[in-house]
Amino acid sequence: MISFVQSSETRFEPILNDDIVLASSWIKNETAPSTVIISEWSYGFPLEAFSQRPAIIDGGRQVTPRSYWVNHAFAINNESLSIGIFSMLSTSGDKPIELLENKTGNTQLTVTILDDILGVDKEKARRILKEKYNMDPIFTEKLLLYTHPRKKQPFIILTCDDMISVGHWCYHYGRWDFNKSKGPDSIYSLGSSNDAGKTRRYSNNVTLNLDTGGLWENKRPYNTLIKDKNSTRVITGDKKSNFTIIFLLDKNWAIITDKSFQDSLFVKLVILKEETEHFKPIYKNNSTIVWAVK
Repeated sequence: MISFVQSSETRFEPILNDDIVLASSWIKNETAPSTVIISEWSYGFPLEAFSQRPAIIDGGRQVTPRSYWVNHAFAINNESLSIGIFSMLSTSGDKPIELLENKTGNTQLTVTILDDILGVDKEKARRILKEKYNMDPIFTEKLLLYTHPRKKQPFIILTCDDMISVGHWCYHYGRWDFNKSKGPDSIYSLGSSNDAGKTRRYSNNVTLNLDTGGLWENKRPYNTLIKDKNSTRVITGDKKSNFTIIFLLDKNWAIITDKSFQDSLFVKLVILKEETEHFKPIYKNNSTIVWAVK
């Protein structure tokens, strides 16, 4: 176990386990030196040190536009847009964001424009900028050089089980409203249990019946997702409910999350650890997975 100082007190808390060190070693030996690592910010410095690869965000770059965009890419359920965001950041960094914000003078409008163009091909993005936003051709071509670069830096995504405990920050910052200067009122809670029977009770006031699904404070969720080894079962609940409960039986964890977060990239890769339409695992160990675009 590797530890780093977390405060001025005389104590150490582990923030990096051996699985991440092993994954970093694999990245160092099996990926191109130009490969960019995308992960939760707190792993940035150690990943850079052990893998000798650049991380898209680390402890020294938290209050920057890319902090929002990395969380945004994880918080949404549009994989094409997530890939476009990761590709832009890996190749161009903050340049297109700054360029567009200097043009619009409006952060929320900048976000909206990039959301519209990053998930589509270059030609469609060009039409959107011209027809929807009336951007002049010279500016449009300059912006597209950064948002849709001809030569793209390769990137990989590293996820680990510890990220589940901070999932609320992904949702909070990834869906930030710049007009209101606040994140959404999100639902996110992680609980554990020592029960192993058909009915299980968790520390966050969640109950699971393996046949009928979950309850949170005796309220039915929108959906119950039960992950058992390599399969996920969905039990439909109350369609008027605003939350979903995800059960990880191998860990005996229960995660309550806003139902709008249920299909996010974060839930797919970090919580459920499932290969998706566009992302596949290329390395995995006990708690850590490295993902690449198919």
